Amino acid sequence: MYYNGVRIIDIEVNMYTLDMKITSHPQRYRRALIISGSRVMCRRGILSSPQGMPKIARRVISVLSALLLLNGLYCVFVLSPNWAYLLPGILGVVLVLFLLFERSVLLFLTTGKGRATALVICSMIGLNLLIFLVFVSLNVATRALVPDQGLDAVIVLGAGLRGSKLSPTLQARLDKSLGYIKDNPATIVVVTGGQGPGETVPEAQAMARYLIANDIENDRIIEESSSTSTEENFLYSRELLNDRFGGTNYRSLVVTNTFHIYRSAQYAKKAGLDVQVLAAPTKPFYLAPNNYIREYIAVVYYWVANR
Repeated sequence: MYYNGVRIIDIEVNMYTLDMKITSHPQRYRRALIISGSRVMCRRGILSSPQGMPKIARRVISVLSALLLLNGLYCVFVLSPNWAYLLPGILGVVLVLFLLFERSVLLFLTTGKGRATALVICSMIGLNLLIFLVFVSLNVATRALVPDQGLDAVIVLGAGLRGSKLSPTLQARLDKSLGYIKDNPATIVVVTGGQGPGETVPEAQAMARYLIANDIENDRIIEESSSTSTEENFLYSRELLNDRFGGTNYRSLVVTNTFHIYRSAQYAKKAGLDVQVLAAPTKPFYLAPNNYIREYIAVVYYWVANR
């Protein structure tokens, strides 16, 4: 007869031998028996079963998950729905599930498969953090550049609308461009962006209206309302500017947000434009995680696919 792969008779023989030893040398073997039994129970997961995280860690995760979920709800009901904007909210759901199944997860992590899984996940997180730091460094270096005055054109990149209302991100770009446009009256403006889901007008049209409402002459504004991506923003803007200037002998200024400045500069150069950059602040500030995570994914895709 077997029990967990061990013959019962072997267990009986070993127990008899152990009993004789304990009877002959009680003090010597009592301690050994306790230690051996403890090791067996630990290996079986009896004593090593996680008792849960410290209360402070659980509270920190609870608060963080609540903030991330509120962030996700804000994006759904206030901003233009976009899966990339929902990533922090999705992370909040994952943290809630972790809290609900905390002990099961921690117990799994004590197994061989659990440790291997944790190693893979930690390695992926570490690699992405390293790449993210490179991305942020490139963004900081790009936005630190000071543009020249008297450039021929300003290209303001579109962002989401809620119906026909400007998103905070898009309004920040337009507000940043207004100072340069007013200081350089000979500079024309290209507002670029098509009509996406949840938008009742093309982004370029809503942007032109905002600039006109802020005392920019209509004849200085060119609307590019066909593009659906940053790459298309520059390709279609280049065609309009080539027609306006009768060739490619002109210099442009690209206006977008801080998180978006590096990739925009790369796409502009790829389109063959002679550009400088002007970074608008990221507004509202609490959406910075959404914007930077979304842009990080887009930058990695650009590096891999070159588009």
